Order: sequence, then C-alpha cells, then structure tokens
Amino acid sequence: MAPTKGRPNTHAEARVARSNIKKKEAQLHAAIQWCRGNNARGHAALTTRLFNLIKSRSTIDNRLDGKIVTGCEKQYCCILTHLEEESVVRFVKNKNRCLQGINKKQLTNLILDILKIQDYANKKLKGGRRYTNLSVNAKRALQNKKLSRSFWKRWDAKHDDLRMKRQGTVTMNRAMNCTCDMASSHLDALAKELIDAGIFTNTKQVAPGVWTGQINTSRVFNHDETPQFINYGVDGTLNGLVYSGRGESCKRMINENRECVTINPVVSVSGFVCVCQVIFGTTGITGHMAPKTVVEKIDNLLISMTDNGCQDHMSLLACYKLFDKYLDKENIERPVVLTKS
Repeated sequence: MAPTKGRPNTHAEARVARSNIKKKEAQLHAAIQWCRGNNARGHAALTTRLFNLIKSRSTIDNRLDGKIVTGCEKQYCCILTHLEEESVVRFVKNKNRCLQGINKKQLTNLILDILKIQDYANKKLKGGRRYTNLSVNAKRALQNKKLSRSFWKRWDAKHDDLRMKRQGTVTMNRAMNCTCDMASSHLDALAKELIDAGIFTNTKQVAPGVWTGQINTSRVFNHDETPQFINYGVDGTLNGLVYSGRGESCKRMINENRECVTINPVVSVSGFVCVCQVIFGTTGITGHMAPKTVVEKIDNLLISMTDNGCQDHMSLLACYKLFDKYLDKENIERPVVLTKS
C-alpha cells in the first residue's frame, strides 16, 4: 500500500517534521512580535523576507486578531474548561504535597465526576450564563466512562509541570507539615481564647503569632498522648506511579502495624503534673505489662486499658473526669484552657 501523502514514513522523517514545525512556530512568533512593534499586518511582515517559512499572511493576521491562540484547544473538542483544568492541576499538586498523591485512575474518576456534575447542572439550568454545554468528546467520555488516549496525550503536553513518580514512604507523624503561617494562626486563635476566658490580660499583639501580656499560668493546661512503640511492621507496599509537581518530592503516609504503651500526662503551664495517665493494650505482648496494683505514691495516676494501647473515647473521658477532680481539689478558678498538641 502506498504511503499516505504528507505523513512521515520513518522515525527519522517524523523527527525532521517535528523540528520544522518548531522552527515555523518560532518564526511565526517572531513575525507577530514584529507586527506589533511596527504596527503592521501580515502582508508587511512577509515583504521583509525575514520569515521565509510562513507562506500566507492570513496565518499571521489570524493570530494578531486572536482568532487562533497557539497551544489552546478548540472549545468544541475540549473535555474540561480552562478554569476546570487549572483547578484540577492545582488539586493534584496539593494532594501530593499532603502526602496523598493520586494515580491516573483516580484522576480519571475525578475528571469524570466533574463532567457528571456539569451534565446534571445543565439539565437543571436549561440555559443561562452559567450553562456550559458539554463537548462531543466530553459526552463520549461520560458514555464510555473513560478518557481517550488523545485526551491524555494533550493533557501531558499541556501540563508538563506534572510528573508521574513512584512514591517514597514517610511515617505518620503529626504536625510534620506545619508551616509558619499555620503556627501563627494557631497561636493567634489561642491568644483570643485566653483573652475571652480572662486568663490573658494587658495584651498587645507584637507580630503574627506573637503577643505580650500577663497570663495566669495555673489556669492553662496541656496534654498529649506519647506512644511508646513496642514492635514495628509496615503494612502495605508501594502502589505504582502518582502525579506530583515538577521538582517536588513524592511521598505517601503509611500506617504502621505496631503495639504501644501510651503515656498521656496533663500538665499546667505553671509546671505541675495534674494527671498522669498510662494506657496499656489488652491484646498482644503489651497486655502482660499492665501493673496489677496502682502505685500509691504517684499522685493522680490513672491506669487505662484499650484494645491497642492507644487513646480511645472511654480512656479519654476517664482522664477528663480525673482532671476535673484535680481542679476541684486544688481550688483552681474556672474557666480554664486545656490544649492538646
């Protein structure tokens, strides 16, 4: 069978054709800049003989008039609008930054969900300025419940700032992604809480997250569970490639299958230990570590038992009840502020 006219027959010819297209596109861009700088049209640009790869003046005029925008798809073949694509790209990058990168299948489901919502909204709106008619390609994607290979080719070409990477692993640690803005916002909210409770007086905000004033430290408390892990074992393995931004790390958070004994002290900012709670597991090797009798010399010691040695709602309620008794015993003025790390 004879080769199709105008199409390259070999990989070498294809590379040459792509190179010529890039050269022509570069000349076209230079011609447009020349026309704008000299307040001229396509005919004047061609008469200079500086742009020999461009044969028609209408090619330049159409771009000057905005009829053709290089790199933008035609509206009738787009699956997503420009705003929707920007939102999806931003969402994908943020998911990876939160250690929850999504793969190609999850991204496909996300785009199809967007199309379903738009199709449902169109049926309700039946016109108006918010009505966005789905293109033929979008309707076909909804019908087939998948995205075509041509869509993914255009997607990869337009969004070269997204990369498919294999995820590394990182242990689940709280506050590991805390930023300066997050910390400042938290401290400002805490300061307002202390002011409302009458604990923080003569206040003045020096900078975001930085306050001066007088604090009654005996009415401010903090508690946090501190697990002491006994054995280690990671459940799950790497699950293929996910999207991430160019130059950004690609990791995922893993759950670890391990037993622990948890220490949950409640301390006041003034330096007193109000409640000392120790939580043991009822199953596994930690189930044999719980003391049979409570050591009487330790004030406000609370021994709790949970399934895995971590805090649950019942053990937390028992801790708060003992803390309430401590406030009554020490005659501490209320209200108080109890923070949790």
